[in-house]
Amino acid sequence: MATFPIPATESLRAGFSERERDNVLRSPMGYGPAKLRERTTAVLRDGTRAFYLSAADKAVVDQFYTDNKTLQWDWDEGAGSRNYRFLSPPAAQEISCDLWSVAIQIEVMP
Repeated sequence: MATFPIPATESLRAGFSERERDNVLRSPMGYGPAKLRERTTAVLRDGTRAFYLSAADKAVVDQFYTDNKTLQWDWDEGAGSRNYRFLSPPAAQEISCDLWSVAIQIEVMP
């Protein structure tokens, strides 16, 4: 399994988000409240991570996406690692000559 090339500790706090996917199915009843049940016991989480990267590091992240866009990969987060998959290609915006703001949309695997 591949490992993300940029350490998780380098992600920006301002660009961090993570939330659990809706895991409840609601079935309308003929009368009264809807019937609820869980879809699965293993719930996925969607997340966003943002970085300030040099042009060389941005190229490494772009190549990592090209090589692993359909595969799971792990990411060492200091206290352990979790498995991830990409939800979309990395989004990049040039800030200056050799500085890029890069955001990745990911799903955290259970």
